Amino acid sequence: MRLPDQRITDPLARAFLYKGSSETGVLLIHGFTGTAAEMRPLGEVLRDAGYTVHGILLPGHGENLPAMIQTGWQDWLRAAREACVELMGRCRRVFVCGLSMGGVLALLLAEELPITAAIPIAAPMEVYSRLLRWTWLLQYIHPYQGWLPTEGDGQPKKKGPYNIGYAGTPTCKVPDLVHLMDDARRNLDRITCPLLIIQSLKDQTVKPVSAEIISQGAVHALPRNILYLQTSPHVCTTGEELPLIVSRVLDFIEEPLRG
Repeated sequence: MRLPDQRITDPLARAFLYKGSSETGVLLIHGFTGTAAEMRPLGEVLRDAGYTVHGILLPGHGENLPAMIQTGWQDWLRAAREACVELMGRCRRVFVCGLSMGGVLALLLAEELPITAAIPIAAPMEVYSRLLRWTWLLQYIHPYQGWLPTEGDGQPKKKGPYNIGYAGTPTCKVPDLVHLMDDARRNLDRITCPLLIIQSLKDQTVKPVSAEIISQGAVHALPRNILYLQTSPHVCTTGEELPLIVSRVLDFIEEPLRG
């Protein structure tokens, strides 16, 4: 079966960089098959607060599914690491915030780099899909899986101006996601920076227990707090509880300044 090759052309999906007036920078990382658009609403608020904000677009994302086939977990982690190091060269304090796989990448960066703090949002440690760890085999049966029957033609998904990403996923890339999840979970005890863990109780992709797994595993991260959302879907950064996310993220970033 040939993967759909429709391209994402919406400019909101592109990476963005806002140069702020303070010495604080925030790196924003989108999720698996998503784009920088998922993080743009949060990025715009952080920009207005005076912070330098870099919302990256991971390799193979924001193009088409065949392009994603050519990339893997090494490329995604490398891109996140390089962006983080570059931001650390610009700013004295650097926060890393990621959604879903971006949250996993934020944890991995916190495990290896001296960042100020990390904010994983809906970062998967446990998921509902029982097939996740069988995709190495399923890729030969179902090389492409649409999220919804009506989106199986590979058209970019768009339910709202910021929900821009692939309508499905190349199954052969899911093991790369699993690799990142396993690496992050295995080394949570290496994190020493503060954590703000955000997770929706209504997430139908990531089990809410993921937040507790992160908190309990990152025993040296102080402080570490969990914000549970009550109504948001998995991609919570574009939903109705965004004001709550924004409020807590701003408080978290500004707390060291008050101290």
